[in-house]
Amino acid sequence: MAAEVPKPRRTAGTVAYRTRNYFGLGVLAIGAVCGIVYHFTGPGQRLRKSIHEGKFSSTEEERERKALMSLVPRKRGATIQKLMEESKEPKKY
Repeated sequence: MAAEVPKPRRTAGTVAYRTRNYFGLGVLAIGAVCGIVYHFTGPGQRLRKSIHEGKFSSTEEERERKALMSLVPRKRGATIQKLMEESKEPKKY
């Protein structure tokens, strides 16, 4: 190595290394405790209840509309409305 460039230093075994590890462990522990507390208190229970009741589930019409609008290439609004009207009309065979 050139004399001007300092040698890389290692932090393993130093106070900074242990402090960094303790800090990371503390952040994970606090996050886990907060998650457990939220899970077993009122807001978490209300959220689970609304999920089980199907509050966030999408209807068949919403799924069809998302599938229609996700088609490539992108369609203009008039084209999408026309396709939606055609899908509502009964098929004539």
